[in-house]
Amino acid sequence: MFRSAIRFHFALAGVLFLAVPAGALPQTPAPRESSPEPDVVSVAPALLKRDPGITVPVPKSRPHFRDFSAQAGLTTVPHTRVDRRFVLDTMAGGGVALFDCDNDGKLDLIGTRFGNQPASLYWSRGDHFTDIAAQGKPASLTTAPVKWGTGFGDFDNDGWPDIIIANGNFTTLMDTIPGEARFAEPLQLFRNLGDRTFEEIADSAGLNDAPLRSRRGTAFGDINNDGNLDLAVFNVAGPPSVFLNETTNGNHRVLFRLIGTKSNAMAIGARVRVITPKMRQIDEVHGGGSYNSTDDTRLHFGLGSDAVMSKVQVEWPSGLKQEFTDVAADAIYEIKEGQAIRKVSPMPAP
Repeated sequence: MFRSAIRFHFALAGVLFLAVPAGALPQTPAPRESSPEPDVVSVAPALLKRDPGITVPVPKSRPHFRDFSAQAGLTTVPHTRVDRRFVLDTMAGGGVALFDCDNDGKLDLIGTRFGNQPASLYWSRGDHFTDIAAQGKPASLTTAPVKWGTGFGDFDNDGWPDIIIANGNFTTLMDTIPGEARFAEPLQLFRNLGDRTFEEIADSAGLNDAPLRSRRGTAFGDINNDGNLDLAVFNVAGPPSVFLNETTNGNHRVLFRLIGTKSNAMAIGARVRVITPKMRQIDEVHGGGSYNSTDDTRLHFGLGSDAVMSKVQVEWPSGLKQEFTDVAADAIYEIKEGQAIRKVSPMPAP
């Protein structure tokens, strides 16, 4: 499925914060020393003892955040143990990526963690998330290694986004400790089966044919414009790896490059919805992700057996909405905000 190439070089840790009005914060301004930066305001919990007569007003125009993670369901019970010589009351974060794992129109969340802690796949229910990694298989297969970069992409163009996770411990000294995760670890590729479950196929796909390395960031993009998503991985103490996706299965695909005019030029935050006779898919243009990485900002969609997209809908950060109908697959398109879709180049036959 992949062929390894060398010397191609190519961030987001997860706590969910919700912006709330200044008056809703359960905190009380505390006194501060004079600062050369007049806009800096420190706040302290209301239980701190202080002179109640001293207050520092907080202008309502400034942003304020409330940790909404627990209410949204972004919590996981710790999996470390006392007999492992350490105890963590929270999980150590690694890479994060947003994608619609089941094509229900809502973005889900994959998050990686340290060794002996499973990755989480948070399935969006609209108003909260449920961790389905245990039912979907990634939890048990990702518990042991130290996990870093992660991301999604439809690597076989069947219309269902797959997951890749990069693994590797901090130092080769860990190889001398029995029971600890190795410094160099295999990559993991979880193929989406279309029912919120996954199968791990990295070895059969050729991702671990070369000597193992301690991996970190991952980035995806169609490097050679053949319609297949390729993979770049940053390695510790060595050059990065590039894996060219050589899958041939007859599935159709498409690439969209978005250009903002009223919105930002790179179209960060724009959402594209692709509708075919057999399924609906969404994706967004992101400015970064995985672990210290950023993907190709062109949006890739695998279309399975559908050679024509009934509708392509774009929602721009500016609020503008556009829709294009009967768009042929197997091509690279450019969509400039407010203008007609333009075919840039055809792709090779699938």
